[in-house]
Amino acid sequence: MSDKEHISAGIVVALKHEYRVMPGKPQMWKLEGMPVKLTRNKLARNIAVVQAGVGAESARHAASLLVEAGAVRLASSGAAGGLDPSLSAGDVVVATTVLSPRKSGSAYIMRCDQSLSDAMSQKLETQGIPVKRGPVYTSPTALCSVTEKQRLFRETGALVVDMEASGLAGAAMGFGAATVVIKVVCDDAVSAVPDALAEALRSDGSVNILHIFKAVLKNPRVAKRLISLDADFRKAMTALEKCWNICLDLM
Repeated sequence: MSDKEHISAGIVVALKHEYRVMPGKPQMWKLEGMPVKLTRNKLARNIAVVQAGVGAESARHAASLLVEAGAVRLASSGAAGGLDPSLSAGDVVVATTVLSPRKSGSAYIMRCDQSLSDAMSQKLETQGIPVKRGPVYTSPTALCSVTEKQRLFRETGALVVDMEASGLAGAAMGFGAATVVIKVVCDDAVSAVPDALAEALRSDGSVNILHIFKAVLKNPRVAKRLISLDADFRKAMTALEKCWNICLDLM
């Protein structure tokens, strides 16, 4: 029986940079083409970290495959856009619920596993990492403007916005797996994200550098904003790495 068949928990990320800072070493096998890292917690349980790509459907698919491989605990993790004005780049959010839009305009609410989320939050706080608890909103598209962020915060009360958590939470709920969501702010509520950056993000979680280069040539002022965003993203990745080095044993 392979290591793949011994998986007890799975952590799903979207971006290549998120995958690189997660614990574990890349494995020879993949989940239908998705990169996998495998590590163990202190109880010798195998935990698979999967880079599924961007979007709720990609996260849902990865979560389903992880459950089929034996996972009973699932985590959605990575960078997110800040909605709560009190949050800054590098701040950590552990979700209480995951919200996703309905066609009617209201939000569909999925609850995270309270005991697992509480345990992770407490352990992070004990290690000196402040945690904010509250809803995470999953958007079908990248939220770039400050006006959009303000509207979403006003209407939903969500602390941050991502594009994947609802896919994983929905799959976990369907399979009866425990869900935890840990997100780190990479752009705060008062910071707009250049459209060029959102457009350069490929579905597999990589970035089209040529597209960004062309955007900078067309509008040199974009370069200054991209440099600032890169610094904030690095803060987020440093915080993400710390979070999972501390919390992996709880999965």
